Amino acid sequence: MHALAARGWAAYALDLRGYGESERDASGWNTPDRAAADLLAALDLIREREGAAPDLLGWSYGALVSQLAVQRRPDAARKLVLYGYPRDPAARTKPATTPAEPGPPARARNTAAAARSDFITPGSIPEAAIAAFVEASLAADPVRADWRSVEQFAALDPEAVTIPTLVIHGVGDPIARPSWQAALFSGLGVDERQWVVLAGADHAAHLERPAAFRRALLAFLDDRAEATAAAATATASEVRP
Repeated sequence: MHALAARGWAAYALDLRGYGESERDASGWNTPDRAAADLLAALDLIREREGAAPDLLGWSYGALVSQLAVQRRPDAARKLVLYGYPRDPAARTKPATTPAEPGPPARARNTAAAARSDFITPGSIPEAAIAAFVEASLAADPVRADWRSVEQFAALDPEAVTIPTLVIHGVGDPIARPSWQAALFSGLGVDERQWVVLAGADHAAHLERPAAFRRALLAFLDDRAEATAAAATATASEVRP
């Protein structure tokens, strides 16, 4: 977010229900459909504030929610970044014929072990940085969010994604399996797409290889530099001695 802000972008981070400073609703649960609707509402608010459709980056479960949102409203975002995508695009989980009435959510306590579980590749990040991440994670989310009706993710369809898309992940990410990324990328319903694999990183590639992650992200998002260069060339060609 600092890198984006330094280049003149307004950067927003959304806490879905049950995460960070966003409260749960009365049910105590979040669902894919509810999360996608909340994300679309946030994107509309940002468009109103900033005067243009924002770019959207979703990490891990957030990548699934982001895809679901732009499938339903392609105009809600300008470009899409699917980072650490944790699902087989061919999966089509169906709900039970007679779904059980959900009980109370578990509201399980977060743990240091869970917070550090994304750091897998040895030597990819200093221990002090992991400890700082764990401390911040436990402070922001002392209780884990609860999801139900995850079969709603069965609506995900790469072909229904029609805005420019970047697929990005660490080469050692066990959650974003290479075969899933390949199916996701090849199935996207848009010609303007990129696939970036970051060496020496896993599910937290943006913290393990921040410079490489920023380069890939900014190269995909920032087409303003190309527009500026084209304008400068056009201006220079009109200069007469």
